[in-house]
Amino acid sequence: MTKQVTKMLLSGNEAFARGVLEAGVDVAAAYPGTPSTEIMETIAHFGKDTGMHAEWSINEKIAFEVALGASWSGLRSFTAAKHVGLNVAADPFFTAALFGGMKGGFVMVIADDPSFHSSQNEQDTRMYALAAHAICMEPSTPQEALDMVKYAYEFSEKWESMVVIRSTTRLSHSRGPVTIGEIPKKETHKGEFIKNPAKFVCLPGNARRTKPLLLAKMDEIQEYSNKSQWNVVEKGKDPLLVITSGVSYLYVKDAVQEMGIDPTIYKIGISNPMPEGKIIELLKEHPECLIAEEVEPYFELQVKALVAENGINVKIYGRKEKVIPISNELNPLILKEALSKVLKKKFEAVGEGLPTQAEINEQLPNRPPELCAGCPHRSTFYAIKKAARKRQIKPIMPGDIGCYTLGFMAPLNAVDTTVAMGA
Repeated sequence: MTKQVTKMLLSGNEAFARGVLEAGVDVAAAYPGTPSTEIMETIAHFGKDTGMHAEWSINEKIAFEVALGASWSGLRSFTAAKHVGLNVAADPFFTAALFGGMKGGFVMVIADDPSFHSSQNEQDTRMYALAAHAICMEPSTPQEALDMVKYAYEFSEKWESMVVIRSTTRLSHSRGPVTIGEIPKKETHKGEFIKNPAKFVCLPGNARRTKPLLLAKMDEIQEYSNKSQWNVVEKGKDPLLVITSGVSYLYVKDAVQEMGIDPTIYKIGISNPMPEGKIIELLKEHPECLIAEEVEPYFELQVKALVAENGINVKIYGRKEKVIPISNELNPLILKEALSKVLKKKFEAVGEGLPTQAEINEQLPNRPPELCAGCPHRSTFYAIKKAARKRQIKPIMPGDIGCYTLGFMAPLNAVDTTVAMGA
C-alpha cells in the first residue's frame, strides 16, 4: 500500500483503512469483531510510519471515548466496531451525537452482519443513527469505502459532528479495484483541548440548550443531502422507481440487467438524515416504488410516512410488504423475484433447474467450525470437565462471545449459555 501504486485490489475493510490513512488521521482506536476487525489491523500495520497513534482498546466504549477525546482536542480520529459493538459504546455515542463539538474530524465505521454470518443478532446501525440524530453514510463498493471516509472527515469538521459509516459483511469482506491516493507524511503532534463547559459538560441544562441546536443542524444537513453527490439518481425509461443503498444497490443493478428492465434507481449514500425532498420529488414521478435494503425497513417506513404526509399516489413495496424477505441479506436472485412480483411478470431465474443449496448440502461432508489446533481454550474446557467428573457434578457452564463459544460443540459440549460480551 505505497503511494507509488495508483490502483490496488482491496477488500472493503482495507479500503476503509486506506481512506483513514489518506485522510491524515491522528488517532485510531478500536476493538476487534468480525466483520470489522481487518480495518484496524490494516491501519496498525500501515500507519506506523505516519505518526498516527493506533490502539486496540479494551472494549468498544473505551475505543469510542479515546477517539472522541482526540477529536475534541482538534485531532482527526477514527474508531471501528461490529454492529453489536455499538451497543457497548452506546452511552458515549448518544451523548457525543448530541453535544458535537468535533474540532478534528471524527469518523466511525460500524460493520453490520446481515444473515448472522458471525454474530448473535441482526442489527441495523442506521436505526442507531436515526435515534441519536447522527450523520450516517453507506458506501456500495470498496472504492466508495475509501472515498467516503476521506469525504466524511471534511463533512465532520464542517458540521462539528461525528459521521457514522455503515458497512456490511459483504462489503467489508469483498474485494474490488480501488484507485488510491497518497498517504500524507506528517509528524506526531499533540492536540489542544480548549475548555468550554457549556459544550463539553453534559449536564441536563446544557443538554436542553443543545438539543434544539442539533435538530436545526440536522435539518440543514438534510437540505444538503437532497443534492449531495452521494445520493445518485439513475434515470430509467420504465415507470418503476427503486430506492436502495449499500451493497443492495449492486444486487439491484445485477437484477435489472439480467431481466432487461430499466427502472429509475435512487442510490442513497447519506442515509441519515434521509434526503426527503429528493425522495418526494421522485415518488411523485413514479406510480410504484420498490425499496431494496438490508436488515430493517429503515427507508421503507420513512418513505411510507412521506407518502402519507404528502398525499402521494404511489404504491410502496419492500420488506414490510414481504415482497422482499423480512430478514437475512439480499442477493440478485432475491431482487429478481421481488421485481417479478412488483411487475407481475415471470422472469427466468438465474440457476433455475439447478440443484438447490439444501440439495447440495446433503451431498457435502459436514465441516462445522472448530477451535484451532493448539488453542488454549480447548485445555480450559477439558480441565473444567475433568474437575466436574472428579467431583461427580454437572455444572451449568455459561459462555462468552468469541472463539471459545465453539466449546458448545462436540466433543467438548462445555458451553450452556451465550448472550453477549461478559454475559
